[in-house]
Amino acid sequence: MPLTSDWRDTYCNSAALLVRDGTANATIEGVRARRCWDGVRFAARADGFHLKGCWLSEIRDDAVENDYLLSGIVEDCLFDGCFSGISVDPASNERDGTGETVQIDRTLIRMHPFLSKGEITHQAPIKAVDQSPRLRITGSVFALASVNMRGLRRLERTWGLAIESRDNVLLWLPDEPIPSELPLPPSGFKVLTGADAREYWNKAHLQWVAAHQNVARFSDEAL
Repeated sequence: MPLTSDWRDTYCNSAALLVRDGTANATIEGVRARRCWDGVRFAARADGFHLKGCWLSEIRDDAVENDYLLSGIVEDCLFDGCFSGISVDPASNERDGTGETVQIDRTLIRMHPFLSKGEITHQAPIKAVDQSPRLRITGSVFALASVNMRGLRRLERTWGLAIESRDNVLLWLPDEPIPSELPLPPSGFKVLTGADAREYWNKAHLQWVAAHQNVARFSDEAL
């Protein structure tokens, strides 16, 4: 997948791994994917999914697409450099996930800016709308990389959808101050900025890779 072309020119409705059609309660573990459009996509009747121990990097769109608004768990994953983290934004306004829950536990999500519609930018770690599932966010790290970040309204919705939030960290990686219009997270998030944020991410990244050598062996990034 090209990394420098514009999002509009690069657009490819594809995923490295597609889970669909009656595969309810599926567990996907130890996937390594790099430079794809979407990383893992959960489609119709894939509710109750459990994604764990996966490493996705340089993702041009969603690391995880859950646009059918299914309940599921994202556990102990590393999403290292994605335009959008976890999408719970339905393609159809008829979908309603307000009775569903997505748990994000011990997962590292670092955003990366790509060229999109003429701007170098990225979306929010959670791409949410009002009818998205409720969120339980625990022990996780969200790292924002672009001062020109899109998705501030989505970020605000994410905080509003969180029915549980504890032991999390929000990292602002640029040296520039956090923009005043950026919605700050609820209680349960520690906020770090600049050099402190980058040091925290680098340490967390190295620790994750060291603890997941079964996945890291597939990547030259682990060297």
